[in-house]
Amino acid sequence: NLGGRKNPSVIRDLATGQVMRAG
Repeated sequence: NLGGRKNPSVIRDLATGQVMRAG
């Protein structure tokens, strides 16, 4: 994430990454 800012996009990206990683 850029600057570690709390952005819905960043959170969504992290969530998607976890899902893809788990799946």
